[in-house]
Amino acid sequence: KVNDAIAEDFKEYNKYMDNYRKKFKLDVNIKDFYDNFELIYDNEEFWKKIAKNCYSCGSCNLVCPTCFCFNVKDDIELNLKDGNKAREWDSCMIPEYGLVAGGHNFRPDKENRLKQRYRCKLKTFLDKFGKYACVGCGRCIEACLAKINIAEDINSVKKEVSV
Repeated sequence: KVNDAIAEDFKEYNKYMDNYRKKFKLDVNIKDFYDNFELIYDNEEFWKKIAKNCYSCGSCNLVCPTCFCFNVKDDIELNLKDGNKAREWDSCMIPEYGLVAGGHNFRPDKENRLKQRYRCKLKTFLDKFGKYACVGCGRCIEACLAKINIAEDINSVKKEVSV
């Protein structure tokens, strides 16, 4: 049998959550980011500056708890009659992600891939689901070989628009 929660349980839970939230050290000014992002979206120099050190390795995506990009792969048997279609987790930050039939790549530049990643995390997801897809955990910052910092980049968008 499971007992109903009582006032003491809620107090203990709230205390636990308060202590848990204090562990998040990123200083992010998300206020007005949504509108500022649209103002800065076409500024190629800004995005080149932010992405200049990116190795396009995809580490940021692979540790992110909310990334869900995927690829569909067809494995065909030698008899050409049997096979398997599989959905595989993928990274929108690697150059091959945007590669389509005919050799065209719809997102060949790392600055455009990074811009799209931020758009997905901080605008598109918010439009669709009413929440940001960045949970503020900082895993992407820790995993990034170039130490690209999403929190600093979010803050720099507002600074760039204010200039």
